[in-house]
Amino acid sequence: MNAEFFLVILMIAGMAYWLNAIRCKEIAREAGKRACGKYNVSFLDDTVVIEKVRLRRNLQGSLALYREYSFEFTGDIDTRYKAKLIMLDYWVKDVDLGVYRSPDEVV
Repeated sequence: MNAEFFLVILMIAGMAYWLNAIRCKEIAREAGKRACGKYNVSFLDDTVVIEKVRLRRNLQGSLALYREYSFEFTGDIDTRYKAKLIMLDYWVKDVDLGVYRSPDEVV
């Protein structure tokens, strides 16, 4: 009886994590698209890729899932640039497009 109960709890926890991961990935994808739109570059492949998942403390001191995603974008047709997006729980903490400079900024 204990083994079956543990297995059910484990399956429920796995499903909860999976649903949470899907929701966070969707939030990250939308945030990446918004960041690309802000800088007038193209969000490539319409997806983000999870790079890291860790437990971290949020501002209230509670444990929260910290996730790092990457995605690619381009300002022209020839070059793909990699960007990084950081989330804590369902909140986007940072979107970093790296050292990208638009062709208009080149001196």
